[in-house]
This record gives sequence, C-alpha cells and structure tokens, in this order.
Amino acid sequence: MSNKKINILYLISTLKRNGPNNQLYYLIKHLDRSLFNPTILTLSPEITDSLKNSFVENLNVTVESLNLSRVLGLFLAKQRVKRLLTEHNIHILHTQGVRADRLSSLFNGDMIRLSTVRNYPQYDYPMKYGKVKGSLMLLMHRKALQKLDLCVGVSGSVKQNLHDVLKISKTKAVLNGVDTEKYFRPDNSRKIALRSQLNLPEGSIIWISSGHLASRKDPGLILDAFRRHFGESAEHCLVFLGSGPLEAEMKIKSKGAKNVLFPGQVKNVVDYLQAGDFYVSASKAEGMPNAVMEGMACGLPVLLSNIGPHAEIHRFDPNCGVLFEASNADSLVAGFNKILQNDYDKQRDASVGIILNYLNAKQMSQNYQQVYVDMTKPGIKNK
Repeated sequence: MSNKKINILYLISTLKRNGPNNQLYYLIKHLDRSLFNPTILTLSPEITDSLKNSFVENLNVTVESLNLSRVLGLFLAKQRVKRLLTEHNIHILHTQGVRADRLSSLFNGDMIRLSTVRNYPQYDYPMKYGKVKGSLMLLMHRKALQKLDLCVGVSGSVKQNLHDVLKISKTKAVLNGVDTEKYFRPDNSRKIALRSQLNLPEGSIIWISSGHLASRKDPGLILDAFRRHFGESAEHCLVFLGSGPLEAEMKIKSKGAKNVLFPGQVKNVVDYLQAGDFYVSASKAEGMPNAVMEGMACGLPVLLSNIGPHAEIHRFDPNCGVLFEASNADSLVAGFNKILQNDYDKQRDASVGIILNYLNAKQMSQNYQQVYVDMTKPGIKNK
C-alpha cells in the first residue's frame, strides 16, 4: 500500500443520529486524509433525524445509499455492494451492525474486512427482539463475525466477550472516544447561566442520568435509591434525560417529588451535563458508554454500576468516582453517600483527565488508523 491512499468503505444501515454513528463521525473527522480515503455506504433510506448532511458538509465525505428495505436487501444488496467495492477500489471494508457484518462476510479476496462490535449480542438481542428471534440473530451474527479478518470491540470487556463467548479468534479493542471540542468542563459562570436557561435549581446538587429509559439501563433503581437516600430534599435534584418504555411508570413513582425532573429526549444534552454536579448510571450492560464519558468530559464525577466497561473506565483513575453493585439498591444508596464524602475537585479532575488522556475522539481515530495501516501491510491477511 506504499505511496497510495488506503480506500475505506464504511458500510452501515443508516446514518441516524445515535452513539455508534457519532463515533463514526469522530473517527472520520480525525482521519489522516493524506493516507486514507473514506466513503460511506448506507443500506436503507435515511430517516429525518440523520447525520448525513454533517458527514457530507462538515467532513467532505462521499455518502452513497442502496436505499433498500430489509427485505429487498436480502436479494439485491450483495451485488450492489460488490459493484461499489470494485468501482471505488476498496482496500478495507469496515462495518458495524448485523446487516452490514453479514454482507461483509459474503465477500473474500484481498480486501480487508473488519467490524466494530459495540455490544454483548447474547444479552442485547434476546432482550430487544425476544428469546427466539434474538437467539437466531445471535447465531447469524456470530457466524458472520467469525468469517471476518478482525472484530474490534469498543472496550476491553467487549473484546473479551467476542473471544470467550462468541468464539472469535481475531479480536482487538479500540476504545470509544469523546469529542472534547463539544464536551468540556465549564467555568462556574457558564454553569450558573445554564441552570437558569434550563430551569434547574441553582442551589441544588444536580445528579444527571441520560439514556434510554428501559430495563437495560435500570433507571428505576436510580430513582428508588435516590428517593431512599435524599427523600424530597431540595438540596439534591435528579435529572433523567431521555425517554423510553419505563418513562410513564417512573413519572408515576416520582409524582409530587419536585427534586426529580424528566426533561425528555433533549438535543442539548451537553448543556445539562455542564449544568450538573454528578453523573449516575445503573446500566446492566454497555459496550463502552458514550453518555458516561461525555459526562466525565464535562467534569462530572461518576457513580456507576460495576459492569465490565464501567469498571474499565474507573481503572484508568479510581479517583473519578464510585462503583456500586449492579441491580443492588442498597449498594447504590451507599454509593451516593460515599461519592459525596470524597474530595469533589479531585474527582472532577480525575474524570476530565481520563477523557483527555485515554478516551478522546482523536485518540480513538488514531488507534483505528493504526489498525488500518497494520492490516494492509503486505501478506498480513494471510497470517
């Protein structure tokens, strides 16, 4: 590949606004264009809330789409993707998601095929699609991933799961990163101004929890433990950002509590993070939690369930916050107490330091670029 650019095709379902596509945006944003030439191919038509224009206008990336439904994709996608691979002289096919990974597994030859895996399929698929359909998806996805040249986990825990549970031999970890130009620790004047704009209590200690209000995130545990520990004290305020199937139930449980707020699915999450004091997550499973890292980048100490990816973040510098036992309300209550007793400024500095030193978008992109270079060395595919 010497003296030539490495042509990369990123194959995904759509460019809808979500965590995985934000990570793709960061990856390409920091890509060395003197070495790499990126193209994006989506399988399905874009939805209203799409990042397509951001990729095209901000990053000057070519975005093409097959515009196929899931059913038509089963019959037409392979040949159309094959044609584009030839037209663009693609050296690396980088995929994410079941459909894209399955398509990639159908190709062979000199082209490098790698996938980014962002979850624990054996947990997520049955939980999301039901036991029967979820188990079938797991089998199909595992079979596809086993045929690829490399599977990249977004955390060490995900990488280990790929190897141990999905029985994939060629794995690597490239940790997610945060855009530190957007997510940063505010000064006190900005924090006060944001609280006023967002109608948040200026004198309260504000706890932020963001994400889908669903069983995997276990927001009910946070609500129960918060109310047990703080009651309806105006000194503390819990803010749930996001929506989901548990939203109505949680609003009923917190009815009358003025210190529990539900702003809903907001587009200015960063403003809430910068207005807050602590970040709390009770997730039962994560790949590498973007929401947690965004909170840390904004200077929030973190109170986290002790699942693998959370523990992985915490190990970079344990001063960033406190871990508690997942699904255990007593442990979370104790966690609220402990994190308040710790040195607040020391925790803030540790959170920001982890992001700046290990978990930022530029570092993530550079790590992928090294993977690309290593994999395109002569003869590497056959090893």
